[in-house]
Amino acid sequence: MADTDAALYTELQALLKPFGQEHVLTFWDRLDSAQRAALADDVRSVDLADQQHQFNRAMLSASRPQPYRVPKTESHAHRVPFA
Repeated sequence: MADTDAALYTELQALLKPFGQEHVLTFWDRLDSAQRAALADDVRSVDLADQQHQFNRAMLSASRPQPYRVPKTESHAHRVPFA
């Protein structure tokens, strides 16, 4: 790995690690320099802190008990005549 690629890898690892996303770099060694630069641009363009915040909000919402809804009884439904 060239020095610039090694530095880029280290930079991306530092960006991804706090959010547990290091797996994004799993196939780094299979990428050429242009692909590595494109991946770096993609990683930098994602607001990982905001993504983590949105994920945490969604998980919190999903873990809250939902209000019980009384199912409609037949008296609330309209019967459809059979032909």
